[in-house]
Amino acid sequence: GITIKNTTFRNIGSAAIQGQNWLNVDISDNQISGCPRGIALYALGNSGNYIPSDIAFEDGVATDLPDTYIKPDEEQKIKIYKNTIICQGKDPYASYDPVGIYVGGLKLTENTKSTNGSVISKGNYYMSGISIKNNTIQSLGNGMRLENVRKTIVTDNSMKFVGKKSSKEFHGIQLRLESQCTDIKNNKITGYNANGIYLNTKSYAQTISGNKISKVNKYGIGIENAKAGKIVKNTIRSAKRYGVNVIEHAVVSSISGNKIGKCGEKIHVSKNSKAKSVKN
Repeated sequence: GITIKNTTFRNIGSAAIQGQNWLNVDISDNQISGCPRGIALYALGNSGNYIPSDIAFEDGVATDLPDTYIKPDEEQKIKIYKNTIICQGKDPYASYDPVGIYVGGLKLTENTKSTNGSVISKGNYYMSGISIKNNTIQSLGNGMRLENVRKTIVTDNSMKFVGKKSSKEFHGIQLRLESQCTDIKNNKITGYNANGIYLNTKSYAQTISGNKISKVNKYGIGIENAKAGKIVKNTIRSAKRYGVNVIEHAVVSSISGNKIGKCGEKIHVSKNSKAKSVKN
């Protein structure tokens, strides 16, 4: 039940808005500037995570909540709409990459001790039921990074890279760590020093459509060790390496109806990957 609307954030040292384990969230119509990170939502962080029995012991109260893993809700109802985010500066508190919008779950393959906290049970603490729409982002790093998310849509956002040349790669929209998106569509992405849209580490997007991607240093759309359904009706111009690149055991159902120009190579599919490309 957390709502943050019509608020102005200026010159924040770290993230303008940062939350952990939030449900039923509406973050919309905010103006953010002068912050290295705009909006960052986590399922779990690296510190300060406590199991119920530890909190109950400290507070001297009883609890009937279990300490073991509980599967997260599939519909966490997280809305991030119509925010204007201008990223600036470097985070002085930790080595966070600069990012406009970050949403991340965490998969623990073994019981893990949290710094300054409890031992957290192994399990997949994913984030699910997320809608990111109509945001405008100028970023020094990634426009959006999504990690271990499910049931997510990313539509009608505008992202521009305003950082300096760097050996570190930044992307307009990145899905990684088994993220799952229903739609990535109608986004405008320009200037990133790596890729416009980039899926890796076993992530999946059902549809990537209607996006306008320009002036990126590597790939307009990159699918690496990941899967996609349809890549359709995107406009990709001035990608230095490839318009669409499908590599490292990636699988794409179809690549069609895209307009691709002024790229190093239009469409590339590696020998160990699969994609059907028609009528681009």
